[in-house]
Amino acid sequence: MSEPAVRRLLHGLASHDAGLLLSVYHPQASYADPVHPDIRGARLGWLIRYRLAHFEHLQGEPLWIRGDERKGQMQWRLSWRRRGATGQGRLTLLTTFSFWEDAIVRQVDEFQPWACLRQTRGLSGLALGWLPGRLSTEQRRAAAGLDRFIQRQAPVAAVQPTAGVTP
Repeated sequence: MSEPAVRRLLHGLASHDAGLLLSVYHPQASYADPVHPDIRGARLGWLIRYRLAHFEHLQGEPLWIRGDERKGQMQWRLSWRRRGATGQGRLTLLTTFSFWEDAIVRQVDEFQPWACLRQTRGLSGLALGWLPGRLSTEQRRAAAGLDRFIQRQAPVAAVQPTAGVTP
């Protein structure tokens, strides 16, 4: 397992450093979680920037890490605060990594979607987050939010070169 890549990922979250986070991923990397089931290539770079723009005080605390040179798993706690909000969100994730050339080429995050909706959507997430179809609604909403972010930010990012995954 590329432990240095995982350590850089955690440090990039804590330092809110988009450049460092982008450098951890292979240019052809893909990402999946329950809310974003299939993010690939440049779109992953945009997702990283989107999350950094909307969340602050990101902290990742590894509970355990294991793996070999090609694959790895990490169970960890992620905590954050949405910009402008007072409460803090917390989630326990199981992340599976695939590595190529000492960079993350595939990342799959698993977590309880209802727990995430309860924290990010407040009362409506608590009351309605468990309903069938709610996750697909949230996936569409998240994709639309990412699309809007890309449209607003694309001209700015075009003049800022980065390593690794680029928007």
